[in-house]
Amino acid sequence: MNIVTRDTTESDLIDIFGIRSHPLVQPHQHKLSRQDTIEVWKEQLFGELENEHMVFKCTTILRHNTVIGHISQFHFEVHNQRTCYCGWNLDPAYWGQGIALFALSQLFDRFFSDRQIDTVISDCFSNNQRCIRVLQKLNYEPASIAFYERLQTLVVYRCFHWIRRFQLTADRWHARLQTIEK
Repeated sequence: MNIVTRDTTESDLIDIFGIRSHPLVQPHQHKLSRQDTIEVWKEQLFGELENEHMVFKCTTILRHNTVIGHISQFHFEVHNQRTCYCGWNLDPAYWGQGIALFALSQLFDRFFSDRQIDTVISDCFSNNQRCIRVLQKLNYEPASIAFYERLQTLVVYRCFHWIRRFQLTADRWHARLQTIEK
Protein backbone atom coordinates (compact mmCIF):
# COMPACT_ATOMS: atom_id res chain seq x y z
CA MET A 1 0.00 0.00 0.00
CA ASN A 2 3.03 2.30 0.46
CA ILE A 3 1.36 4.27 3.24
CA VAL A 4 3.47 5.90 5.95
CA THR A 5 2.38 7.87 9.00
CA ARG A 6 4.63 10.27 10.89
CA ASP A 7 4.47 13.35 13.06
CA THR A 8 3.39 16.36 11.05
CA THR A 9 6.11 18.76 9.98
CA GLU A 10 5.70 22.44 9.26
CA SER A 11 6.12 21.80 5.53
CA ASP A 12 3.09 19.41 5.61
CA LEU A 13 0.66 22.11 6.69
CA ILE A 14 0.04 23.66 3.26
CA ASP A 15 -1.00 20.26 1.87
CA ILE A 16 -3.07 19.45 4.98
CA PHE A 17 -4.97 22.72 4.69
CA GLY A 18 -5.46 22.09 0.98
CA ILE A 19 -7.18 18.82 1.87
CA ARG A 20 -9.19 20.41 4.70
CA SER A 21 -10.55 23.05 2.32
CA HIS A 22 -11.26 20.63 -0.56
CA PRO A 23 -14.91 21.01 -1.74
CA LEU A 24 -15.58 17.27 -1.27
CA VAL A 25 -14.10 17.25 2.25
CA GLN A 26 -15.80 20.38 3.59
CA PRO A 27 -19.34 18.94 3.82
CA HIS A 28 -18.03 16.24 6.19
CA GLN A 29 -16.39 18.51 8.76
CA HIS A 30 -17.17 21.55 10.89
CA LYS A 31 -16.83 24.84 9.07
CA LEU A 32 -13.32 26.20 9.33
CA SER A 33 -13.12 28.98 11.90
CA ARG A 34 -10.70 31.86 12.34
CA GLN A 35 -8.63 29.52 14.52
CA ASP A 36 -8.29 27.04 11.64
CA THR A 37 -5.23 28.57 10.02
CA ILE A 38 -1.76 27.36 9.22
CA GLU A 39 -0.35 29.98 11.60
CA VAL A 40 -2.46 28.78 14.55
CA TRP A 41 -1.56 25.15 13.82
CA LYS A 42 2.15 26.09 13.64
CA GLU A 43 1.88 27.77 17.01
CA GLN A 44 0.05 24.80 18.55
CA LEU A 45 2.36 22.16 17.04
CA PHE A 46 5.76 23.86 17.07
CA GLY A 47 5.49 27.13 19.01
CA GLU A 48 5.60 28.19 22.58
CA LEU A 49 1.85 27.89 23.03
CA GLU A 50 1.26 25.49 25.91
CA ASN A 51 -1.98 24.27 27.42
CA GLU A 52 -1.56 22.21 30.55
CA HIS A 53 -4.96 20.58 30.11
CA MET A 54 -4.80 19.63 26.43
CA VAL A 55 -2.02 18.86 23.95
CA PHE A 56 -2.60 19.17 20.20
CA LYS A 57 -0.75 16.75 17.93
CA CYS A 58 -1.04 15.85 14.28
CA THR A 59 0.03 12.84 12.25
CA THR A 60 0.58 13.13 8.51
CA ILE A 61 -0.48 10.35 6.14
CA LEU A 62 1.84 9.94 3.15
CA ARG A 63 1.76 7.82 0.03
CA HIS A 64 4.95 7.73 -2.04
CA ASN A 65 6.21 10.73 0.00
CA THR A 66 3.12 12.78 -0.92
CA VAL A 67 0.84 14.16 1.80
CA ILE A 68 -2.59 12.59 1.28
CA GLY A 69 -4.15 13.16 4.69
CA HIS A 70 -3.75 13.83 8.37
CA ILE A 71 -5.00 12.72 11.79
CA SER A 72 -5.46 15.52 14.30
CA GLN A 73 -5.40 14.67 17.98
CA PHE A 74 -6.25 16.47 21.19
CA HIS A 75 -4.73 14.64 24.16
CA PHE A 76 -6.16 15.26 27.63
CA GLU A 77 -7.03 13.52 30.86
CA VAL A 78 -10.52 12.95 32.26
CA HIS A 79 -11.08 11.11 35.57
CA ASN A 80 -7.50 9.73 35.41
CA GLN A 81 -8.16 8.35 31.92
CA ARG A 82 -5.73 9.41 29.19
CA THR A 83 -8.03 10.38 26.36
CA CYS A 84 -7.46 11.40 22.76
CA TYR A 85 -10.07 13.22 20.69
CA CYS A 86 -9.18 12.19 17.17
CA GLY A 87 -10.30 13.37 13.73
CA TRP A 88 -8.93 12.92 10.23
CA ASN A 89 -9.16 14.00 6.63
CA LEU A 90 -8.02 12.19 3.53
CA ASP A 91 -7.63 13.57 0.02
CA PRO A 92 -10.81 12.47 -1.83
CA ALA A 93 -8.68 10.87 -4.57
CA TYR A 94 -7.78 8.21 -1.98
CA TRP A 95 -11.22 7.58 -0.47
CA GLY A 96 -12.49 4.00 -0.45
CA GLN A 97 -9.05 2.36 -0.60
CA GLY A 98 -8.65 1.40 3.07
CA ILE A 99 -6.01 4.07 3.65
CA ALA A 100 -7.74 5.79 6.58
CA LEU A 101 -8.28 2.41 8.26
CA PHE A 102 -4.61 1.49 7.71
CA ALA A 103 -3.25 4.84 8.96
CA LEU A 104 -5.51 4.94 12.02
CA SER A 105 -4.61 1.33 12.85
CA GLN A 106 -0.91 2.24 12.85
CA LEU A 107 -1.55 5.18 15.17
CA PHE A 108 -3.83 3.24 17.51
CA ASP A 109 -1.34 0.38 17.72
CA ARG A 110 1.13 2.91 19.12
CA PHE A 111 -1.47 4.49 21.42
CA PHE A 112 -2.66 1.27 22.94
CA SER A 113 0.47 -0.93 22.85
CA ASP A 114 2.44 1.21 25.27
CA ARG A 115 -0.69 2.41 27.12
CA GLN A 116 -0.19 6.06 26.22
CA ILE A 117 -3.95 6.32 25.70
CA ASP A 118 -6.87 4.69 27.50
CA THR A 119 -9.70 5.93 25.24
CA VAL A 120 -9.99 7.50 21.78
CA ILE A 121 -13.07 9.58 20.99
CA SER A 122 -14.17 10.50 17.46
CA ASP A 123 -17.19 12.37 16.16
CA CYS A 124 -18.72 12.48 12.72
CA PHE A 125 -21.82 13.83 11.04
CA SER A 126 -24.60 11.24 11.08
CA ASN A 127 -24.75 11.17 7.26
CA ASN A 128 -21.02 10.41 6.83
CA GLN A 129 -21.36 6.71 6.09
CA ARG A 130 -17.71 6.33 4.99
CA CYS A 131 -16.49 7.56 8.35
CA ILE A 132 -18.98 5.43 10.27
CA ARG A 133 -17.79 2.31 8.39
CA VAL A 134 -14.16 3.10 9.29
CA LEU A 135 -15.13 3.61 12.94
CA GLN A 136 -16.99 0.28 12.98
CA LYS A 137 -14.04 -1.55 11.41
CA LEU A 138 -11.78 -0.08 14.09
CA ASN A 139 -14.18 -1.49 16.75
CA TYR A 140 -15.38 1.86 18.09
CA GLU A 141 -18.67 1.80 19.98
CA PRO A 142 -21.35 4.52 20.08
CA ALA A 143 -21.08 7.06 22.89
CA SER A 144 -23.35 9.86 24.04
CA ILE A 145 -22.91 13.60 23.67
CA ALA A 146 -24.22 15.84 26.41
CA PHE A 147 -26.91 18.36 25.43
CA TYR A 148 -24.79 21.36 26.44
CA GLU A 149 -21.94 20.07 24.26
CA ARG A 150 -24.30 19.77 21.27
CA LEU A 151 -25.47 23.33 21.93
CA GLN A 152 -21.88 24.56 22.20
CA THR A 153 -21.02 22.88 18.87
CA LEU A 154 -24.03 24.52 17.26
CA VAL A 155 -22.98 27.97 18.45
CA VAL A 156 -19.18 27.80 18.16
CA TYR A 157 -18.96 25.94 14.85
CA ARG A 158 -22.26 27.10 13.35
CA CYS A 159 -22.94 23.40 12.82
CA PHE A 160 -26.51 22.27 12.21
CA HIS A 161 -25.57 18.64 11.46
CA TRP A 162 -26.51 15.86 13.85
CA ILE A 163 -23.24 14.56 15.28
CA ARG A 164 -22.58 10.99 16.33
CA ARG A 165 -19.88 10.22 18.87
CA PHE A 166 -17.88 7.02 19.07
CA GLN A 167 -15.27 5.79 21.52
CA LEU A 168 -12.57 3.17 21.38
CA THR A 169 -11.02 1.76 24.53
CA ALA A 170 -7.77 -0.13 24.81
CA ASP A 171 -9.76 -3.30 25.66
CA ARG A 172 -11.92 -2.97 22.52
CA TRP A 173 -8.80 -2.33 20.42
CA HIS A 174 -7.08 -5.45 21.75
CA ALA A 175 -10.29 -7.48 21.25
CA ARG A 176 -10.35 -6.32 17.60
CA LEU A 177 -6.76 -7.43 17.13
CA GLN A 178 -7.52 -10.86 18.62
CA THR A 179 -10.48 -11.24 16.23
CA ILE A 180 -8.30 -10.33 13.23
CA GLU A 181 -5.60 -12.82 14.23
CA LYS A 182 -8.10 -15.73 14.33
